[in-house]
Amino acid sequence: MIRLRTHLRHLSVAGAISNEPEYLAWAVRNLLELAVWAKYVAASAENAKRVSNDSLIDLAEFQGAALRLARKFEPTHSEIAALEQQGQELTHSQAAAGLANDAKHLNIGALAREVGMAAEFYGFNAILSKLVHPTSFSILLPLPLDRGPMEQLRLAFLGLGLGATDDALGYAVRCFEGQGLDCTMLRAGIG
Repeated sequence: MIRLRTHLRHLSVAGAISNEPEYLAWAVRNLLELAVWAKYVAASAENAKRVSNDSLIDLAEFQGAALRLARKFEPTHSEIAALEQQGQELTHSQAAAGLANDAKHLNIGALAREVGMAAEFYGFNAILSKLVHPTSFSILLPLPLDRGPMEQLRLAFLGLGLGATDDALGYAVRCFEGQGLDCTMLRAGIG
C-alpha cells in the first residue's frame, strides 16, 4: 500500500511538471507493474507467499551484486567479510523458506501473462520504456515545449494508434479499485 501511495504521488507530481514526459511515463509504468503484482497476489495465498519469498531472492541478488562489485573494485575492503556473512545468512533464510539457493526472482512479464494482463503490460511497457530510459528515441524526440507531459504522452499514444494515456491510467484505476483501493488521486490525474 505504501508503494502504491508513493507511485500515485509520483504520478501527481509528474502531471504537474511541465515538459517531463519521462517522469510521467516512469510513474505510469510503475503503476502498471504494481497492478500486475496486485492481481497476482490477490489470486491466491500461494501467490502471496511466493511474492513474500521473492523478497529474499531479490535481497540475495542485490547482496550478491554488491559483493561482486566490492571484490572487483575494492578487493581488500574491510566490509567484504561482512558481505560474505550476509550472503551466508541469506542462503540460510532462503533454505528455511524452502527456496533453492539459485532461485530466480519473479519476472513481471511472466506474471502479467499468468494473470491475463500480457497485452496491456507488453503493449504499454514497450512504449513507456522508450520514454523512461535514455534511448535514442527519447533523447532525440522533438516534443513541443508549450505542451504539458500528459498531452505529450497522449500525442505519442494517439500517433501509435493506441488511444490516449487515459486508457492506461483508466486500466490502472480499474485494477486498483477492483482490489478495493481508493484511487481518488489517480482519477485526478486522468481528468
